[in-house]
This record gives sequence, C-alpha cells and structure tokens, in this order.
Amino acid sequence: MSTTWEADIVVDHWATVVERAASTLDSEACLTELIDNALDAGATSIRIKVERGKSLRIRDNGAGIPDLRSLVHFGGHVSQKTTRSGFYGVGFKDAAIRLGGERSRVAVSTVRDDREYTGDIEWSKLRAGPRCLSVKEDAAPGKASFAEIAIRPLTLTFPHGERLAKLVADLGYTYWPAKKNLRAAITIEVSGVVHELPEWARPEFEETVEHEIVIGNKRARLFAGVVKQGQRNDRPGITYTHGCRVIKPSSSDGCGAWSKARVWGFVMLSEKGSWQRTKNKTDLVNAEDLYEEVERLLSPLFARAASQAHTLAFAGALQGLEGRVGEALFGKPNAKAKRGDGDAEGSAEPKNTGRKHRKAKATQPGETF
Repeated sequence: MSTTWEADIVVDHWATVVERAASTLDSEACLTELIDNALDAGATSIRIKVERGKSLRIRDNGAGIPDLRSLVHFGGHVSQKTTRSGFYGVGFKDAAIRLGGERSRVAVSTVRDDREYTGDIEWSKLRAGPRCLSVKEDAAPGKASFAEIAIRPLTLTFPHGERLAKLVADLGYTYWPAKKNLRAAITIEVSGVVHELPEWARPEFEETVEHEIVIGNKRARLFAGVVKQGQRNDRPGITYTHGCRVIKPSSSDGCGAWSKARVWGFVMLSEKGSWQRTKNKTDLVNAEDLYEEVERLLSPLFARAASQAHTLAFAGALQGLEGRVGEALFGKPNAKAKRGDGDAEGSAEPKNTGRKHRKAKATQPGETF
C-alpha cells in the first residue's frame, strides 16, 4: 500500500530560490555537492549523465536519502550515519537550483530501509505557498538501496572540449581520497561519451616526511615530499583533505614564505573533532594554528627544496654563461652552405678549395666548407 504526502516550507523562500538561481556557483561546485551527498551515504558507484540544455541525472548505490524533506528545508540538514564529508541536504538546494534555475523540477527516487520514496520538487510553487515537494511512499522489502536525482531543465552552461577535460581532471583530484580509500567509481557521461574520474598518481620524491598533528581535540596527518628533479609537479603545495574529498587543493597555506614549486603534500584532517569548513566545503575556518604547525614541521623540507632549486638554477646559469663565453672567444658558428639536389647521378671527389659553394640553395648550421 502506498501513501502520498507533501512537505511544508516554514517560510516563503521564493526570494531565496531566485537568489540562488543567480548565484556564481559553477558546474564543478554543483557537481561536488551532489557527489558529496552520495559519498556521505556510503556510495561506491556514482554515475552522472548530462544532456546539455535538457537534464542532469545522478544515481548512486549508497544507503539512500533518509528524509526527502531535507532536500527542500532551507537552512536545515539531516545527518547521515555514514557521513564522511558533511551533512546531507546542506548544499543540495544551492546546487539543484543553480543547475536548473528557479522554474526547474527535480525528480527523486530512493530506497532506504525497505521503503521506496519517489518525490517531485517544483521550486516555482513557493511563489504561491509553502509546499514545493510531493512524495509517494511504498514498501520495498529486500530491494537494494540507491538514490537517483534528475534535474530538468539543465540551464547552467556545461563545459565542453578542453574545459570539460579540465573539469574531469580537477574532479579526479578532488576525489582521489574516495578513489584510493573507498575504491569509488565516479563517471560523468556528457553527450553520450562517458568520462571516468581518473586515478591521480603522486609524483616521485627525493625525500618525504610524515607527522601527526594534534591541536586541542583535533587531529590530522601530514605527509609531504620534495619532488624528484625532472619530475613534473602539477599540484604543488599542501592539499587539505577531509573524509572522501579534497577541501583545499594545492594551497600555499602551511608554506609560509617558502616556495611551494618543488613540494607536494597533504594534510588529512581527522573526522573526529571539530575541523570547521565553509558551507560549500572549499576552505577551512579559523585554521591559522593548523597552518602555522604545518609550516613549522615542514620548514626543513622546504629549506632543502629551496637549496635544490638554487643548485639547479646555478647550474643552468653556469651552462648559459659558458655558452656566451665560448661565443665571445670563438664567435658564433657560420652557416654551412648546402647545395640543392642536382640533375647528375653518382658521386664526385671534393676539391677542398675552401671556397663557398656558388650554387648553394640552402644553408645548415656549421662551419663553412
């Protein structure tokens, strides 16, 4: 037997909906909110399908949405027992409204604890009253848990070409903790082409250090290294992670006045304690004591990286100076004359006259004949 009910919004939030539809959130920020919610529910498979100008759909195999009302209650959240990155519902409204606009509709399906819920959200209903969500509930004994959300239309411009490739690469870096620790598979299908978030591999190091950090009742693990000479360092600096995701990538916080060019490292914040993050989980709040401790612990490593960089720079400058001294003493090499292809076949003995070829059609570097 199924039942149908509607959720009330305590206050008329239509003005808030319009404001959030015009926010500056980009497609990456919106996707991270949706992916975070899936990971918070313990998902190991997350599939996103984008049809530009039409819809965005995300489906995961997590524990399901505990209360669909959390999706429409502004300023509230419902805690997940399996939470790793945050609270379900905190960023969903911002992401969904930004992706589809204030007149979009959101279809929700989820199975949790042997119950199946299907919901429909129409933000525009908030213009006339407190209700924008209707829910149908059914028994689903033995059915595997999941959550699926579809937003129509998709009004936010979705990147393509090189910008899409960069988005996939950046999301791959954001969720390398989830891919490494949970073996989570996250895919984004755009215009029929499936892109799996790539595995991110650390660079090779000359030397590394590890430390445990304790500040009050908060703990963190620090790891960093000096990147080997000749190796690229695409994500220099200190990356701060929490749970399944990166909070701050390639940050200078914790580096002080040192150059971060040859150093890569991360600070993994413990889920226990009260590391406070911004609403969209892209920064830490009141973390100056953490940054100071990271800098103190890494100062010897930064000093060695700086010494290495100075040595390489000196060697490069010396090589350039030797080249200029050679030019000053011996002059630049003259252009060697090179004849074009002739009509005759065979070979001829050189006359070694020392004169330049009169019929040369091209030159190549080297001494004159």
